[in-house]
Amino acid sequence: MDPSVLLTTTAAMMTFGGAAIALAPGAEVTLTLEDRVVQRISGDLFGQFLERPSWGGEFGPEAVVNDQGQLPEAVERHLRDLRAPLVRFPAGTDADYINWQDMIDLPGRPGRPATKGHQGGLVTNRFGYPEYFGLARRMKWRTILVGNLREALYRQRPLAEAAAHAAELLRYAKSRAPRGSITAFQVGNEGWFFWPPEPNQLAALNLADDDAAATWLRECLVAYADALHRVDPKVSLIADGPRPGDGRIAEVWTKAVDHPEVRARYRYLAAHAYAPMGIWNSHRNGVALQANQLTQDEVWDAAVATLGRFDERGQALSDSTAYGDIQRLGYRAVVTEWNWNGWGFAKRFPQATFREGVPATLSSAGFLHGMMRHPNVDLATQSMMLGTTWGITAVRVNPKGRVAFGTQSEVTRLYAQYHGNELLASTLAGSPVVDKPVSLAGWWPPVARMASVDALVTQDRRAIYVHVIHRAREGTMTLNLPLPTTVGGAGVRVHTLTGEFSLSTAGGGELRRQTTTLTPAHRALKVVLPPASVSVIVIPRRSPRPPEMD
Repeated sequence: MDPSVLLTTTAAMMTFGGAAIALAPGAEVTLTLEDRVVQRISGDLFGQFLERPSWGGEFGPEAVVNDQGQLPEAVERHLRDLRAPLVRFPAGTDADYINWQDMIDLPGRPGRPATKGHQGGLVTNRFGYPEYFGLARRMKWRTILVGNLREALYRQRPLAEAAAHAAELLRYAKSRAPRGSITAFQVGNEGWFFWPPEPNQLAALNLADDDAAATWLRECLVAYADALHRVDPKVSLIADGPRPGDGRIAEVWTKAVDHPEVRARYRYLAAHAYAPMGIWNSHRNGVALQANQLTQDEVWDAAVATLGRFDERGQALSDSTAYGDIQRLGYRAVVTEWNWNGWGFAKRFPQATFREGVPATLSSAGFLHGMMRHPNVDLATQSMMLGTTWGITAVRVNPKGRVAFGTQSEVTRLYAQYHGNELLASTLAGSPVVDKPVSLAGWWPPVARMASVDALVTQDRRAIYVHVIHRAREGTMTLNLPLPTTVGGAGVRVHTLTGEFSLSTAGGGELRRQTTTLTPAHRALKVVLPPASVSVIVIPRRSPRPPEMD
């Protein structure tokens, strides 16, 4: 199913050409719910990535634990309050440079050696697998493991040995983790950064050309899968998916994974999404723009629209092209790394009277909406879960030991707490739309339209959940919501996130979370949406549906 048809919008929309939306007093949109289930929604979309990086001054949990590998109580409390259903561990970029046995205690070896990351930085391994699985047990997390594929591709170990080494990690994890909690094993991470080799390096690896590089990649993926399935025949396996439009690299990866031997062994291909990554590239319709020439309104709209794609009605679709490509290759899609990160925002846009914290949050909420809308995305893990310096951390510990949620993680936390397992059809009418906002990241396609209000509806046996983003920087919007007869007449709760425009992803300060209770009038709700806000409206049923209906 085309995700763009999951939510329809009437043609009566106000359009503003490249300018922020100016809402008239009494502005109102109407969201009509249909008694029709579009698709299932996986709670695993609200996972987190507990990364131990080794560069850029960020070391994740390694920088927070004591010498015994223990996290402070306040940190554990915040991690629990993220309500993550599953967690990816231990690394992304460094995954293909790690010997996993350095992260455990071995008989006869004095302590754990430090791990050298991909840029030569060292990680102490105080927080290794024993500490992680102890934490996962307390938090009731399920786990996605990540193994080292690069050592096989570059013949640093014989293929059979490298595959067996990865399989031993799975065996070790199953002996430590609660039964059934290893959700998936990802073989390598972002392998398109290092494979295929440069053309002048192929001969050194006994590879004649790119076709040979694709064949060798396929052989490595198959060997790893067979070794892992000998340990656990039921474990789901993840490989990297080809990145759309990536030329030679995409061709090699497509040839490798578009093969029955790989499809028979791997359930998932991974797509990652970051933007703008501090690599600023302001343009509209392919025409370069000077950052200092953008108005505040243009900067706001660009920041809110940066992460992901949008349909013709201005509703968020995440990276739907990549997910569709993965589906056409015969796999389910997972997004094991994603985040809005805009390093250097204030320096790049000094004309703005706001920082990037709130627009990044709204953009992240849109990314969640897009994944919830796509029928082929099963799980996602937002990066990174715990840290001390990077602005993308979900739980941040500052030098004085203060613990707080990052602005973007508040949205994932809210949705993890309040969502249903089915997506309902709905119709949104009257939302203003920004036409052709400025693009900030060159690798994302231009956005033709971005709606001020982005809404979708989920349900479970207990309630209906209306998820609403209001992207306008100024002015309230009233959401008119006619109610179906299956829901109750009282006890509707509205959970809303707002924040000061001075908030930065890299600094202190948090979003405000407010909960209000409403009583519908004449089978309809009117909910006032604050500017620059994300809300979940929880509408209880008159009586819960039988469990077998879920």
